Amino acid sequence: MTAAADPSLASEPRWLADGRAFVYDADVRNVGVFSLDTNRATILPPFEARPSYTTFKATVGGRILVSRIDDALTSQIALYAWPRWRSSPASI
Repeated sequence: MTAAADPSLASEPRWLADGRAFVYDADVRNVGVFSLDTNRATILPPFEARPSYTTFKATVGGRILVSRIDDALTSQIALYAWPRWRSSPASI
């Protein structure tokens, strides 16, 4: 696996509760999940195409929270269930 985004303080991978998958910054716009069970990465559905100012990710149990603020200062939040991810996107 090769990083496509420069590391930053917020880019540290986040482990899911089962310890068999982790969430990471796939590139400057996308968040991915790597599964140790399947040895594969899944890129989570992206937000709108506008440039991102910052992205935050967190894990709670088997859920993944991704929050993004774009250059227009619009907040977007998505919650995914893992391993059979479903999203619940919201814009603020």
